[in-house]
Amino acid sequence: FHAHWGSGDRFADLPERMRDYILDRIHLIVAQNAVLLDDAAGILRVGGLEAITAPVLLVDGASSPPIIEAVQTALTARLRHVQRLTVPGAAHMVSITHAAAVAPAVQAHLGAC
Repeated sequence: FHAHWGSGDRFADLPERMRDYILDRIHLIVAQNAVLLDDAAGILRVGGLEAITAPVLLVDGASSPPIIEAVQTALTARLRHVQRLTVPGAAHMVSITHAAAVAPAVQAHLGAC
């Protein structure tokens, strides 16, 4: 899980303190299923995403799992005011591993809202 969705490092290769931190919070991944997988809020219903009028910034890493590109493409097609940022050399945890690239883009996006 961590190698695929995390930094790309094998879990066993992480420092013990980081492994403990992850293990203490891994239950939060499953706790999000109702919202992320089951669309409990109904945001994906016909007209749901299209009703969002706020500007949206979608950020991903160029090395993110392929499903991220598919999701972002689908969101881009349905959202009114959307910008995309793909960070070269980054994976799924782009906002953590490449904060120096993401932070200015978020700041500029918020400044334009």
